Amino acid sequence: MQDTYKATTRIEPLKWLIAALETVLGLMGALVLILYFYTGSFAGAGQKLDAGLKAIWLFVAPFVGQG
Repeated sequence: MQDTYKATTRIEPLKWLIAALETVLGLMGALVLILYFYTGSFAGAGQKLDAGLKAIWLFVAPFVGQG
């Protein structure tokens, strides 16, 4: 007897988006925690994170037409 079941792989965009956002938020949380231990305060961690995100944006902006 031949098995006629064929597994299908379906990518659900909403689940992928939620997983991606959870990953990004988790990584940002880990980064803030590391910066908190490095600077000794959440204010210092926030300033360093803000400066880092601004530097990343200044690098990426020309590629996405926001220059």
